[in-house]
Amino acid sequence: MAGLALGAFSFNRMVPVPSEKKYFHIQISLALFSLGFSFCHPGAEPARNTCMMVQAVFVSLTLILSFITGLEFSLASAIGGKDITLRTSFNYSADLFGSAIGAIVTTLLLLPFLGFVASCLVMVAMNLFSAGFLYFGQNKS
Repeated sequence: MAGLALGAFSFNRMVPVPSEKKYFHIQISLALFSLGFSFCHPGAEPARNTCMMVQAVFVSLTLILSFITGLEFSLASAIGGKDITLRTSFNYSADLFGSAIGAIVTTLLLLPFLGFVASCLVMVAMNLFSAGFLYFGQNKS
């Protein structure tokens, strides 16, 4: 939650002019983060890591991911074409629905059947698909 709050709070300073192009870049950064996370997750080499170091890495990675997500949510709210009330309510309901489905699918299907690294790679694919949908779905005028 701290990362989400920091990302949302930093939005105006980091993204002075909201645009779909910047949203596309955030989607790509989430894909790259998921790819990197799959190769440096805290339990990769438990014999060489101390418990304190594993926890510090996990907390740091979670903070970074939630910061990017807070930034993305604020940007999504800023680039919508509807009025602010409709935009916010739509984004909030989509966020709740997506997080519920994501939690169920991840814990019941992805992690048990694919494992941690493959689950991260699924997240990479989903973020790239989302970025591609945004990139190719835009009006090119």
